[in-house]
Amino acid sequence: MAKTVSGQPLQSQAEPPPSATDCSVPSALLSAADAGIASGNPSDHDDTEPHLRVAVHDRSRLEWVATVPLAPRGKSRTWEIVLEADVADAIWVPHQPWDHFQVRTRLTSPLLQPGRRQAGPAIDQLRRRGLAAVHELKLATRLPMRILEQARRRDRTLTEAEADSVIVALHQAVQRAQTARVSWDYLVDAGSESLVTEQRLVDEFLSCQILMLITRLTQAMRGREMVGRAAKPLKSIDGSVARLDAALADAILEEQAYRRRVGVSAYRIRGPHDVEVYLNRAAALKKHFQQALFLDAHAYMLDARLRNWIAVMVAMVASTFYFAGQIWVLNAAMSTAQTTVSLAIACLIAALVYAAKDRIKEVGRDWVVRRVKNSYANRIANLHLQARMDPEQTKLATARETITVTKRLEPDVLNPDLGRTAAVHQIIVREHLKHSGLKVLHDQGLTGLKHVFRYDLSPLFDKLDDQAKQVPVLTSEGVRTMAAARVYSLSLRVTLREVGGTTLITETGELLLRRRGLIRFVRGNTAKAKQAEAKAVERTPLPLRARFALPT
Repeated sequence: MAKTVSGQPLQSQAEPPPSATDCSVPSALLSAADAGIASGNPSDHDDTEPHLRVAVHDRSRLEWVATVPLAPRGKSRTWEIVLEADVADAIWVPHQPWDHFQVRTRLTSPLLQPGRRQAGPAIDQLRRRGLAAVHELKLATRLPMRILEQARRRDRTLTEAEADSVIVALHQAVQRAQTARVSWDYLVDAGSESLVTEQRLVDEFLSCQILMLITRLTQAMRGREMVGRAAKPLKSIDGSVARLDAALADAILEEQAYRRRVGVSAYRIRGPHDVEVYLNRAAALKKHFQQALFLDAHAYMLDARLRNWIAVMVAMVASTFYFAGQIWVLNAAMSTAQTTVSLAIACLIAALVYAAKDRIKEVGRDWVVRRVKNSYANRIANLHLQARMDPEQTKLATARETITVTKRLEPDVLNPDLGRTAAVHQIIVREHLKHSGLKVLHDQGLTGLKHVFRYDLSPLFDKLDDQAKQVPVLTSEGVRTMAAARVYSLSLRVTLREVGGTTLITETGELLLRRRGLIRFVRGNTAKAKQAEAKAVERTPLPLRARFALPT
């Protein structure tokens, strides 16, 4: 059999038999693809290893995802995740950071081990098995994608051997999905309507992932259409592209036939409306199954929890000052011969002491709260297992979250020798996470935690200029003008660090945005980000695409 990259096999899963079209994946292609996986996209990593991903989630929200392995049984591990975003003073808009920040934590998809049955109700076992099968299918997608990307980077020509390797990987992925469907039949009781319904949902969920695999392979083969640029498909050698296209078509037909056979919703795409219906259904299925992995978070703001205690402590300090001041004033008034004058002065001093007491209370409370926030956390979140997974809802982790916004001067971008003249607002989002290794999770093949952070940057959009600017362009027909809207950029740095360990992962780059929303995150140094920004400007429409016009 050809080598696969699909991770741990499902329980009682047999090796799929070779089909008539099976052939061995060349070892050179496998090693090249595996090397690409090891150094490629941050999302192409095993969940048992820590990794970090930064991306644009939607029009207004930046997303960074940190995945960390669970601690060994009976031990604990501590991680620190930090986001640093620099916003120029010209586009900064004051806002409440906690109103725009969101974080959710869930367990990674399980890796089921052969010969080990999961604990818990059958319906929960079925959901976790479905998640494990989908996770394996995602891992199996990496090999054919790497082969196609390698061909595109080389000369956009797909050789016959590469086409055969992709077809083999496709057949193996589909075969493993079919084997997984058989492996959970023992969980389904024909007399339980809820279990039968859940099995159909699992079948449909896995079918959606197979169709997603076909979609990604088709995009890698045909190319992506960009604004102002047509798709560039791979070139064929001896009909290699046609054979791969036929294999993808056969996979779709087989999946349609399977859906009809098991009684799940049919997959028929005739127009944009059908695509919308299918995507909504796929999103609902994903949410349904991943809901079984989310942790219950009990969060509270630390200053709200400690407000009364801090107020009592500061009031005691202020009252002590006031009491001592009153004693001193009375002693001074009684010791002088001029009673009228001394009483007037005593009243004035007493009033000043009383005012100082109130100021000590206010300033002292703010100072203590600020010190607690900066040295410990703004918000504390206790993460517990769901009741369906653990009836006792054992606490798995504690997260300490802090958001700070500071203004500082940075060196001039164009001429650093001028000194620190550029005003920048820096947003720092920091989470200190401590989690333990629970036996119940390791027994069920749950080996990692995934923290999904999102920050809404929509308050900045109001200050972005969306007016298209004209520049002269020399063409063969003479001087013309070309217009484009400005693209802005924010410097980002995200780090994932194990406290007391050696793991340190850093993602740096530029976040590109314009008035109508976020564009994308460009990894790497500033120079690469500036090149990407220039390309984005070239493709910017007026108002949605670039245009030429004779100068007036």
